[in-house]
Parts: sequence; structure tokens; C-alpha cells
Amino acid sequence: MRRRGSEASLFSELGTPEVRRFMWAPPPDAGAFAQFIDWAHAERATGKYICYGIVPRGETRAAGVFELRQLQPGFGRGELGFVLASRLWGRGLFPEGSRLVLDFAFQVVKVHRIEARSAVDNPRGNAALQKLGAVREGRLREAFWREDHYIDSVHVVAARHRLVGRQASDERQVAARLPVGGGRLVAGRAPERRYG
Repeated sequence: MRRRGSEASLFSELGTPEVRRFMWAPPPDAGAFAQFIDWAHAERATGKYICYGIVPRGETRAAGVFELRQLQPGFGRGELGFVLASRLWGRGLFPEGSRLVLDFAFQVVKVHRIEARSAVDNPRGNAALQKLGAVREGRLREAFWREDHYIDSVHVVAARHRLVGRQASDERQVAARLPVGGGRLVAGRAPERRYG
């Protein structure tokens, strides 16, 4: 993810009450989002974390993110994270963008298993994960802190052998299949090292 004003847009888009109720507490201000972007670049350089900003068609600023975190050395297991501005819900950006991220994860990074968690009271998020082909493995009790209490989350898994459909030779080829919902996923320069 590149900065170019994204920190301010991410702060305003992802700090709304509708979005906040389904995510960990976001950075508290635009400056903290800038620090997050710097951290994401540093983690990406180590090959342990990938973060894409979601830029809708006709816009120049990020309005959400997709994250892929390494959960196991060598990226045998990863975790998909996602958040999107509420004004963009239901417009097709999540399924198209997440498929690109999953393609990259399975085809380029060679992740075997991708896990995701979503709040139990997030029917839209849970349905979107199921439409991708993710399989529910369980319910994690009191796994998510929301404002002043814990709530349960749904744990889902996508495995490479179940979801791989398209071939992608490298990140640039995956990025070339954009636009996402007419917009684009924005990432920093691909690292010159292997993930893991």
C-alpha cells in the first residue's frame, strides 16, 4: 500500500461506527494510519505480511484494505484480513478483490491454508467468505474485543486444493487482472525475496 493521502482517507472511511463494529480498533488518527502503512511496508519486506489498499473506480484514495498475514513459517498457513468502507458494501469489491488476493496467496506465495475470522453478528462478512468457498471450521468463543466486551467469531478456512482456479505467474500478473470493481488494488513494489 502506498501512502499518497491514503492515511487520511482510511481514517475517515474505516473509522465510522458501521465499520468499526466488525473490526479491531483502527488506528486512532491519520498519523497512526501513516505509521500502520510504514509498518506494513517493513513487514512486507520481511516476507511475513502483505497489505493491499482498495481504491474504487474513479477514486484516488484507498477505502479499505486486504491483508495476508503469515501464521506459520514459510507461509504454509496465512490469515486473510479485510475491511471496506460501508458505502462500498454490496458493490462487488470484496469478492473480486479477495479472489485476486487468494490467487496471489495460493499461486505466488504458495500458501497452503488461509484462515479468516469474522464476528458472529456480521452476516454480510460471513456470507461473503462462504461465497468464496471458505469452509466454517468453528466458533471461537469471546475471541473478538468490541468496545467494552468480548464477542464470538466464526473461524473459516480456504485451502489451496479447493480454491485454485486461475493461474498467476507473479504479483504483476495478478495485478494486471485488475480493476477490482472497476477500481484497483494498490500495493507497494514487490519485494525481491521469497515469502516465508
